[in-house]
Amino acid sequence: MLIEPCRERLARAGVPYIIENVQGAAAVMRTGWLCGTMFGKRFYRHRLFKANFLWLSPPHEIHRATIRRGYALAGRARDILFTAEQPRGLSAWRQSHEAAGFALGRGHQPKAALARAEMDVEWMTADELSQAVPPCYSEYLAQFIPLKI
Repeated sequence: MLIEPCRERLARAGVPYIIENVQGAAAVMRTGWLCGTMFGKRFYRHRLFKANFLWLSPPHEIHRATIRRGYALAGRARDILFTAEQPRGLSAWRQSHEAAGFALGRGHQPKAALARAEMDVEWMTADELSQAVPPCYSEYLAQFIPLKI
C-alpha cells in the first residue's frame, strides 16, 4: 500500500533509488526481478526491484526444482529443494539431499544453515533469513546506480 507514496517521495528527493518487494507486489511494482539462480546460487528467491534508473536483468533459467506442497505461508514457498525427484520418505529424502550438499531455500525452518551459507548471510537467524534480500542482488544492482539522476 505504501509503494507508490514511497516512490513519489524518493523521486522528489532527486537521488537514485531502488525499491524492493516480493513477487506478490508485481501489480504495483511493474518492474524487473531477480532470482538466486541468475547468480549461480542454489535457491529461488524472486524479488522485484523498481528503480529510477535503467538496470538490466541477467538471464534466468527455467526452475527445475521441486517446491514441496504444504510448505507455504501466505503463498510463499518455505522449503525449496534443488532436485527433480519426488520424495518417497520425506525425512530420508531431506537428509539425503542435505548430505549431498543441496541448499534448501528455507524460511521459518529451524535448521537453515545451508540456506544461510548459500545466501552468504551466515550471521542471520531463520526469521531474518526468510526476509533477507540476498547480498548478490544488492551487489548486482549497485553497478547500475548512476552518479547523477
